[in-house]
Amino acid sequence: MSIEIYGHKHMLQCSCIVPGLKQTIFFEFPVFSLCGINEKNENAFITKYVSCPNCAAIHFVTNFCQSQIVSRNKDITILSIDDIRLSVPNNICLILDSYNADLATWEEVRHIVLSKLKNVSVTLKIESIGNVIHGKKLMFLDDSVVLSEISENIFISNE
Repeated sequence: MSIEIYGHKHMLQCSCIVPGLKQTIFFEFPVFSLCGINEKNENAFITKYVSCPNCAAIHFVTNFCQSQIVSRNKDITILSIDDIRLSVPNNICLILDSYNADLATWEEVRHIVLSKLKNVSVTLKIESIGNVIHGKKLMFLDDSVVLSEISENIFISNE
């Protein structure tokens, strides 16, 4: 049975509070997860454990944007950036380091590299300046990896 695996970045919400704010806002962080589609066209989310970068609570990720806190200690081994570094080419590691990429971005790049995906990109930095979105993305082309700028106008309707 052949399984097609795809990855997707999504956000998880922890029960801890964003520090330094006057109002209570729960901390959210990005996660990269994998899902498989088998020959019967059935989805199969690949569960995993992740650690909240704010409070270190361990989340058991059960679906996109869904998790359960299972532990507030570090008894569970979690994939780290140093673990991922071993399977990503050094030139790409240097780029990810220079943009201070989060764990989810490292995992996304690892998936692209190990799956030998082509003509895909990973956003490294994005910001909004007025009506323009600007940033950088890492593009995995047929025979090379290219750092590219993102610059797009946003049209906001008053209707």
